[in-house]
Amino acid sequence: MFDWLEMSSSAELTLNPADLVVDETLPSPPVTSNVGNLFGKQPTDEEVEAALRMRTAARQTVLDALTELQNDEKNKKKDISNKWKSSSPSQKAALQAQLDNYKLPEYKALINYIKGELVWWNTNVKLSATTVNTRAVNFKENLQTNTDIYLRKLQQTVDASQQKLSSQEQELLSKKAAVMNRTTSDIVWDAFKKALSFLGIIIYLVLALTFASFAANSLLHKPMLYRVLAFVYAFIFAPIFGVYYTYNRIIYAIGIQGAELPLMEGLLPLKAYDLLPNAEPTLMQRIFGYSQKNTEEFIRSQAAKELESLEKAVENTSEIFGKIVEERKKA
Repeated sequence: MFDWLEMSSSAELTLNPADLVVDETLPSPPVTSNVGNLFGKQPTDEEVEAALRMRTAARQTVLDALTELQNDEKNKKKDISNKWKSSSPSQKAALQAQLDNYKLPEYKALINYIKGELVWWNTNVKLSATTVNTRAVNFKENLQTNTDIYLRKLQQTVDASQQKLSSQEQELLSKKAAVMNRTTSDIVWDAFKKALSFLGIIIYLVLALTFASFAANSLLHKPMLYRVLAFVYAFIFAPIFGVYYTYNRIIYAIGIQGAELPLMEGLLPLKAYDLLPNAEPTLMQRIFGYSQKNTEEFIRSQAAKELESLEKAVENTSEIFGKIVEERKKA
């Protein structure tokens, strides 16, 4: 019904060979056997002979119940194995759910009870008629109880699966309706939004690289490591640096004294280069280098500004230190 959505389903199920195996082994017999009758008294040979036919019939009833369950499980698993390869993913999920029913604790309790009962009959041969009748009656009652428990649990499992399947079908129908009801304008609008989102990412990356390059180029007078750290830091905190450089550009456009445009000699200027007359820099030089000739004045001015700032800082420190010394002398 929903083949049109098969390709969007989750990873395809794989049939586990262990799920197809039917366990036909019997548990080990108890240490004690030949219980005799209910009161622990061993029956006489005449009592055993009289109860032999009844015992055989009772044991056959247990064996028939076990055989019926195991044959049903074999046939069901064989049918699932034959259908698996030609089934769609949703059909495989339903087949796997049927295999999982045989893993229910209630089913295992039922079949293990019958196996244990068969082992008991195989172990205890000399029985009285009273013991045979009592055991046979108890088996029928316990078999019915365990069967009812398993069927009730199975029904609950099936109901839960149907409810889940119904909700999934409803969701798939809603998705299908949404797809079928899409207009050309919806498709165009979605494509426009995706393109706009992609364009926004590209613009952000370009601006982040530009701001990072400005920061690195402003430290040409510093060692290479300073420029690398500045580039990384500015790229990570691009919005903050973007505000700074935008403000710088505005005050430069207004014509405020002292405002300068940032230098950009290379994307990440790591190494200076000198070119012969009329020679053009290579791509790697443009990206990771800077012209020593074009930046000599800038480097000298930046170094001078830094030295001037350092001297002012020393002077201010000296003045503050002097004032502190005078105040201590007065005190």
